[in-house]
Amino acid sequence: MQDFSTRLAKIRKHRKLTQEQLEELSGVSRCQISLYERSDRLPTLQSAIALADALDVSLDWLAGRTTQKG
Repeated sequence: MQDFSTRLAKIRKHRKLTQEQLEELSGVSRCQISLYERSDRLPTLQSAIALADALDVSLDWLAGRTTQKG
């Protein structure tokens, strides 16, 4: 099963977004997004929700709890 960092990077790239663009959409800083994608830090619940909303995926999918994106 893919973990949060892998899924975050995968869906961001699939949506053809840079980390800076995702920052603008989610309100989560580019630095934090980079740390999450490298598995150097786990997001707060608030940040994870903001990223899932900005990427139009479910929080469960982003966390690796389901294979259904929506």
